[in-house]
Amino acid sequence: MTGKPDDDARFAEVDEAVSAILRFPHGSLAVFSASFGADVQDRIGVLGTRGQIDIDGAYRFEVGRKISLRGTHGTWVKEFPYTDNFTAQADYFARCILDGGAIGPDGHEGLKDLKVMLAIEQAAHSGRSQQIA
Repeated sequence: MTGKPDDDARFAEVDEAVSAILRFPHGSLAVFSASFGADVQDRIGVLGTRGQIDIDGAYRFEVGRKISLRGTHGTWVKEFPYTDNFTAQADYFARCILDGGAIGPDGHEGLKDLKVMLAIEQAAHSGRSQQIA
């Protein structure tokens, strides 16, 4: 499902928001929502049958992270200070090139991600579920 406001020029050619439900082979479901117009949430939440995990500061490079686990055995919270992840990733990439090592995740992982995104887009436009091979 996608959406965009009629009166916002920023979204004249692109959708403002997208939501999707992914069904995995063994029946598990995942619900995703992303928006360019909503307030910044920068978090991942996973809700399971025996608890949940939340990660605040999940996507941005310039902030620390806070991980919260809540379940039948109580709550655990751990805060991690800001870490320069980008420099570490650039160093890893350069080291793989210099040493001739394999880079992971590789282009095949990116292609899988792209197939999922294209299926979500097709489902939004057609109104029908899409099978991903």
